[in-house]
Amino acid sequence: MSINPVNEPLVAYMKADLQTASPTILHGISSDSEIFQDALLMNQVSEEGIPYSVFQQIQEASPLMLQEWADILGISAKTLTRYRKENKIFQPWHSAVILEMTELLSLGIEVFGNRDKLHHWLVKDTFALGGRSPLSLLTNGYGRDLVMRELTHIEYGIFA
Repeated sequence: MSINPVNEPLVAYMKADLQTASPTILHGISSDSEIFQDALLMNQVSEEGIPYSVFQQIQEASPLMLQEWADILGISAKTLTRYRKENKIFQPWHSAVILEMTELLSLGIEVFGNRDKLHHWLVKDTFALGGRSPLSLLTNGYGRDLVMRELTHIEYGIFA
C-alpha cells in the first residue's frame, strides 16, 4: 500500500489553522500564499467541505455582507442562517467558491489596502468590466476570473 503524501492531516491542519485565525484572516493570508498555490490541497479541502465556522470567520473578515455571500454562493441568506445554527459543512461546490472568493478578496485587500476601499470598488460600475460592477460578476467562475484579472491589472498598474 502506498502512502499519499497529501492526506487528511494536512487538510485538517489547514482547516484548524483557518478556524483559529483571528477575524483579520484575510489580512493574514496573502493572495500568493502557498495555500492558494497548492491546487491539490485546495481541491481536497473543497471536496471535504468547509464548516460554517470557518466560512463565518472568512465572511466577517471580508467586505461582503451575508446577503452578498448568499448571492455569490447561489443560496438564500435564510439557508446560510440555518447552516450557522447547525454549523453545517458546505457542499464541495460551495466550498470551492468560498476558497476562490477568499483568494480574490485577499488580493483585493492587498491592492486597495482595506476592506472598505475594496467594497467601494466591488459595488462601483467599472469600464474595464463592461460597465458592470465587479460584485455583479462574482456569481460564476468566469466572472470571478475577470474580477481577479482586473485586480491583478490594478496591482501592477495596467489600466487598459
